[in-house]
Parts: sequence; C-alpha cells; structure tokens
Amino acid sequence: MPLSRHLDGEHTAMVISGPNAGGKTVALKTVGLCALMAQAGMHIPARRAILPVFHQVLADIGDQQSIVANLSTFTAHIRNVCQMVEILSLPALVVIDEVGTGTDPEEGAALAVAIVDYFKQRGAMIIATTHYQRLKMYAQLTPGVINAAVEFDRERLEPTYRLIQGVAGASSGLNIARRLGLPGEIVERALRWFRTHDQQVVRYLEQLKEELDRQQALRRALEEERRALVEKERALEQEFARRERERQRQFERRLQQVVDDFSQRARALLGQLQERKAQLSLQRTIDRQASRLRAELRRRLKQETGSSLRSTSPPEEMTLTVGDTVRLLDIDKVGTVASLRGDEVVVEIGHLRFRTTRANVEPLAEKKPSSPAPPQEGGVTVELASRPPLRPEINVVGCTVQEALDRIDKFLDEAILASFPEVRIIHGAGTGALRTAIRQMLASHPQVIEVRPGAIETADVETVARLRESE
Repeated sequence: MPLSRHLDGEHTAMVISGPNAGGKTVALKTVGLCALMAQAGMHIPARRAILPVFHQVLADIGDQQSIVANLSTFTAHIRNVCQMVEILSLPALVVIDEVGTGTDPEEGAALAVAIVDYFKQRGAMIIATTHYQRLKMYAQLTPGVINAAVEFDRERLEPTYRLIQGVAGASSGLNIARRLGLPGEIVERALRWFRTHDQQVVRYLEQLKEELDRQQALRRALEEERRALVEKERALEQEFARRERERQRQFERRLQQVVDDFSQRARALLGQLQERKAQLSLQRTIDRQASRLRAELRRRLKQETGSSLRSTSPPEEMTLTVGDTVRLLDIDKVGTVASLRGDEVVVEIGHLRFRTTRANVEPLAEKKPSSPAPPQEGGVTVELASRPPLRPEINVVGCTVQEALDRIDKFLDEAILASFPEVRIIHGAGTGALRTAIRQMLASHPQVIEVRPGAIETADVETVARLRESE
C-alpha cells in the first residue's frame, strides 16, 4: 500500500486510526520493514527516504493468543509490551498494533494512552494503531504526538487505503458491518444503543475528515492552477524573448541600412569634395600662372618701352639730390631719394627702400604737365594708367578662406613685380582657420622663401612672408 510518513524531532509519536481492513496494520509493517531494510543496507522501495539509525526495532503486531500457552489476546499483548519495556535501548522504533485491545474498552483505552505516553517520554519513536476515541483525543491534544487516519469512502462503504496525516479517523464499524451483510435490523438496533456522546465524537471526526478532504481538493486545485500559471508565465517569457530577438534583428537590419546609406552618401560627397578640391587647386594654379605671366609681360613691356624711349631721345644730363621726388621706371612707383653713391640710387617708398640705378629713375620735382608727345616714326609710346601706390601689406580680415587666398595670390604677384623683399598679411586671430590656410598657401608658393608670424605684440594676427629676389 503506497503511503507517506513523516516523524521528526517535533513529533515522535503517531496514532493511526480508521476502519477495519483499512490498512492500519499494513502501514505499521511497512514502516518497520523499511527501517530494518535500511539497517541492513538494502534499498528502500520509495522515491525519497530519510531514516535514522535505530539500535532496536520493537514490534507487537497480530493476535498472539494461545490455549497451550494459556494466553488470551489481551495477555499476549501485555506480555509483549512488558518485554519491550525491559529491553528498550535508545534510539528505538516501537510499533504496536491495536494497543490496549482485548479488555474492557474504558480500561483498554486508558492503558493504551499510558503505554504510548510511556514510550514517548522515554525518547523512543512510537507508532500505534487504535479504535479508541480517548487515544485519538490524546494524540490531538498532546504536543509531540500526531494523528493519522486511513481513509474510508462513505459513498461506496469501503476503505481507499490512503493514509492522511494530521487527522483522526472514524472506525466506521457499523457501516462496515452493514457492507459485510449484517441485517439492517441489527445495525439499526446498534445505532439506538450507541450513546449520543459517542455519536457526537464520531460525527465530529467525520466532519474533520470531510473538511480535510475539501482542503486537500482545494490544495490540489490551487496546485494545478499554480502549475498552469507557471506554464503560462514560461510561455509568455518565451514569447517575449522571441519578440525581443525579432525586434533586435529588425533594429539591426534598419541600423545597417542607415549605415550603408550614410556610407554611400559619404563616399559620394567625399568624391564630390575631392573633385571640387582638385578643381579649386587647378584654378588657383592657373590664376597664379596667369598672374605671373601678366607681371612678366608688364615688366618686359616696360623694359621695351623704356629702351625705345631712351633710343629715340638724346640723353640728358640728370642732376639728383637727396630728398628729390622721383619715379622708379621699372615698377612705376613714386618715392624719395634717400641716398646717392655714384650711379647707384636708393629710393624710399613708404617704409621700404629700393636700390636701383640713375637710369631707372625719373625726376619729378620740376616736371610740368604737358600734353602727351605724339609717337615718333619708328618708336613705341605706352601710356600707363595711374593707380595708387602699392603697399607691402594686405588686410584680409573678414574674408572667407577662398576669397583671402585669391586676393593674396594676386597681391604676391604685384609684390614680386614691385621687388618687395617681404610682405605683411593681416588676417586677424579668429578661430585660426584663415591663418592656417594662408600660411599653408605661402609655404607652398615658389616665390616665398620664409614664412613667420608678425611681431609678438600683434598676438599672431598677421603673417610675414619673405620673397625671393627678382633676377
């Protein structure tokens, strides 16, 4: 008969009650045999078992009456109990079937309570079966003692062989007698003789059993509902995880599409920028070369014009003194004579001084305005438009980088033509982008031999470029 038992330090005694042929004795034998099997090192026929090691397993099971030995049922039971008391050695397991049976029910019940309580007080673990109400009440009210009942099906009037721990069982003797075929007249007469108090006790035990059945049914329903909720929660978690993985995959796909599109656009834009940069570089190179060619053309044209004029006009005696105002013919600039040394003349134009020859200067102090001379036959006359004098500095503050570079490139051509030894470019502080672009452009210019910041007090707002001397 499958059953479960649990006795520990809190409960060391168990009283099993219930109907006849319900499995009380089988339960006793099962516990005793499992204890002995464990002591012998044998496997226990159970899914899980925790058993102590006993010095003794003492049992009083069955009817030991004998005419030869002059033993009745009661005397046989009492003699066995006496022997167990004499040889008891802890730890011990004591199992007694129908304790106190075979004598007056009142006395037998009192004796059964005393025997169970004795072994409990001595420290033994005891399991006893009974039909006595008094022993059932003792187990219900005494700490360390627990009731257990073998179940009886009241509808079919037969035992179910299930052991229920924590509740006392009714003997159901009258119901079993009716089931076994005892005439109903006898059963009814027994019920009339049955005392009202005993009927109340039996009814109370039956109500306890019914309540326990309802509680167990509710517990089973709740357990099934809990398992269903656990399964539902597990399913929801799996679905959530699946959807989360799918959402992550979609997000990664969209992100990859965005990255690919951005990379494609970036590559296209980079290609456009590189193409534009190459075009701007080429344009700057063309402009620079064109500016140099224009300067060279003007220089050669002036040289040709000067030689033509000199060849058609007879040389005149030129008298120069320091402080005279003169014009430098090769650059068409007006300045003041700073010093004279033989044929060498030093002319000061603004803050710059130019060293040249007397043939390259034209006195202006006594020159009177006159109408232009008509061109002579075989000669060349060139009229140069007047313009403000060129200064060796340029201010590009407020310009964009490209505007500043274009202006500086043209300014350098004119400065080279004017034979300025160095020029000053005022660009301001700002973020430094304009200054960096200007200095990079100057460093790569073929006519610039040195690039340096301006004076310290200018806080790096200007750049000075030293130019290559004209040949």
